[in-house]
Amino acid sequence: MQSMGFGAAISMVIVMFNLILRFIIIALIEWIGEDTYSERLSSITNAVFMATFFNTGILLLLVNGDMTEHPPAFITKYMVGQWYDYVPGWYTTVGYQIVFTMIINVFMPFSALTMSYVLPLVN
Repeated sequence: MQSMGFGAAISMVIVMFNLILRFIIIALIEWIGEDTYSERLSSITNAVFMATFFNTGILLLLVNGDMTEHPPAFITKYMVGQWYDYVPGWYTTVGYQIVFTMIINVFMPFSALTMSYVLPLVN
């Protein structure tokens, strides 16, 4: 039970970091300025996708993976995670975190849209 709570907390931290990263990326691309609105939206979409994909998927795999058997040795000696392969225990810890993070990411746009309608009514 404690590990599921820890996994949910990690997923929430990842989602919050993705949101902060999204705002930073949008601000930077707005600051850079593109020639057209379409180019700006394309740049924002691509940058947010790459950052979210790396932060949600690749980073969790690298942190939890045991990479000591793979070259180069000077990099992989620091990447000593718990899992050397996709074994059943991996699915209950790392797989759970990835899936839970993706479920939260599915509902985030709808919650932001709902908040944009509800907050003006509160004031």
